[in-house]
Amino acid sequence: MLFVKKDNSTPNCVINQDENDEESTSVESTLTSIPISDSLKTIGFCSFRQDDNLIEVIIPNSVTRIGHDAFYECTNLTNVTLGNFVKEIESGAFCDCRIKNLIIPDSVEIIENHAFVDCKEL
Repeated sequence: MLFVKKDNSTPNCVINQDENDEESTSVESTLTSIPISDSLKTIGFCSFRQDDNLIEVIIPNSVTRIGHDAFYECTNLTNVTLGNFVKEIESGAFCDCRIKNLIIPDSVEIIENHAFVDCKEL
């Protein structure tokens, strides 16, 4: 798994279990771009919440669920690429982000209320 910081060093990374006993990732808030491991299944609850440095995230095909408030108030997040096997985008997942355009893959079965609330540029 590789995460890139503004100074190109490796940030602290915490892998933890979410409420469904699946691995999720939390990282410190100096990232601008996140290439996520292709073995990760879930981006967990509040993983990147209020990370103002985050500009881009590429979600790999291994991810099937984007958790509640995962990218909540990442106010500089403009570029999001969803993998082809995302099934669920939970409430508040991208709330108050500045995503400019987004392709929702056919695999998505559930988009909970408020998943994209206050994304005024979508």
